[in-house]
Amino acid sequence: MPAIPRRHHREAGGTLRGEIHSKLVTERKEHIMQSTFDLRPIHVLVAAVLGLGATAAQAVSGLTISRDQEALIAVGMGATEVERAIGRPDQIARRPYELGSIWTYEVAGPEFPVILFDVDFGTDGKVERVGERMDDEID
Repeated sequence: MPAIPRRHHREAGGTLRGEIHSKLVTERKEHIMQSTFDLRPIHVLVAAVLGLGATAAQAVSGLTISRDQEALIAVGMGATEVERAIGRPDQIARRPYELGSIWTYEVAGPEFPVILFDVDFGTDGKVERVGERMDDEID
């Protein structure tokens, strides 16, 4: 194979490099033109803000639990376990003439009648009994 004169090699190499450079620039421009704005992060952000708003509204009106959450509470659990399972209630009552307390939660459901879920703690700090009752206070 005959040697290519240096001048011809540069021209051939220059043309080849120019074609590659041109192709890369074109591909970059195509990618830039084809890029789209991804709305998924915005959807996640909106959902998070709405969730925080709902949580804040719930905190203002008191802690509301579901029937599924009620089922998590069992006799013998400690206050820390109850708090981890369903949260700390807004209303904690001390029983007269007894040690121990009653934690009261509102059960999610229709506005009327309001159903309350009581968790009664004994003198040892363990759950003695749980149960639902209708709220006898009318706002």
